[in-house]
Amino acid sequence: MPGNIAPFNYFMGFSSEPATMIVSIGHKSDGSEKDTLRNIKESGKCTICMVDEAHLNRKKLCTSW
Repeated sequence: MPGNIAPFNYFMGFSSEPATMIVSIGHKSDGSEKDTLRNIKESGKCTICMVDEAHLNRKKLCTSW
């Protein structure tokens, strides 16, 4: 199965000094943690990549399996 590159819609910048983002992660319909939350808890890391409008269609192709 390919890696999880699906778009994530619920985040926003909160502060630039220190760099802080707010992320809202729900749960799966069965109540278990989503992979995003589990991965952040396990690794202690999170990467958020932004896509500009010029690359929007290519991003959509990558996330449409």
